[in-house]
Amino acid sequence: MSSERDGARAASPEPAGDDRPPESPMRALARGTDQASVMSVELLAGIGTWMGIGWLADRWLGTDPWLMVIGALVGNAAGIYLIWLRSGRTPSAQPEGTPAGADRDAAAREARDG
Repeated sequence: MSSERDGARAASPEPAGDDRPPESPMRALARGTDQASVMSVELLAGIGTWMGIGWLADRWLGTDPWLMVIGALVGNAAGIYLIWLRSGRTPSAQPEGTPAGADRDAAAREARDG
């Protein structure tokens, strides 16, 4: 019985490429919310990590609070940079009909194939 199910799965291939149905508005909203959540966490993690490193350096060197403030600024810059990198990979940043990361994938194929 298991082999019959496997055969049925193999006989009906999944649509690929341009044959895919359009994405529903709720799915697009969920995808956008997911991207926004990841970007928020990256920003906060960058600030928290570098601020913590600055705090530890302040305690070690006795320079309260200057290295912690500098760490927070460095973390903020790093978090914004990560958001900028990620925003280039969102579907809204791609031309219509182009999957996210298509340019990167094409460049990788071209480099591999010579």
